[in-house]
Amino acid sequence: LVVSEGHLVQEVYSCPKTAYDKSPVSHSTRMYNGDKTIQEHLIEKEYHVELLGHEFNDRELIARYKTDVDNKRIFYSDLNGYQMSRRQTYDKIPPQGNYYPMPSLAFMQASNGLRFSVHTRQSLGVASLKNGYLEIMLDRRLTRDDGRGLGQGVMDNRPMNVVFHILLESNISQIADPVSSSHPLSPSLLSQLVGAHLNY
Repeated sequence: LVVSEGHLVQEVYSCPKTAYDKSPVSHSTRMYNGDKTIQEHLIEKEYHVELLGHEFNDRELIARYKTDVDNKRIFYSDLNGYQMSRRQTYDKIPPQGNYYPMPSLAFMQASNGLRFSVHTRQSLGVASLKNGYLEIMLDRRLTRDDGRGLGQGVMDNRPMNVVFHILLESNISQIADPVSSSHPLSPSLLSQLVGAHLNY
């Protein structure tokens, strides 16, 4: 664990100990001190992922965020960077069937208006398998076809950096109960600015 503090940024770097000789992941958490900037409203998480080698065969690596947001396992993710879709976890299908595409944004919102958003600059899979949880698939290495249309395993893994911008906000401009509503919600103006800052 390495902690760095400066006038503009505070960073915590961690390389967790695992059962493997070389840890497949390390991550940094950053908070920025910028007055009247977009960065002052967010937390940046950067994961360095390396699922390389046969010891990681048939393994999946996820980032799971546990929050106080009472979302009833309902969340929203974008389809194309603009349009949001309502996503729901179903008990009758296996966990892998409850993962949905996340091209650039996923968020969950409680009926009290509390919203937890995660922005990314690359397409990933996202799920909310438990109430208040949002988990994002960082990488996976499969020796067999998963029956989801690829027709082969996923063995061409490369080292990569995954960057998330996390935003916690109280979005009082939305409908009273977003959990029970079947209509999709929209990102807040601040959330749109955070996404634009990360991706462009």
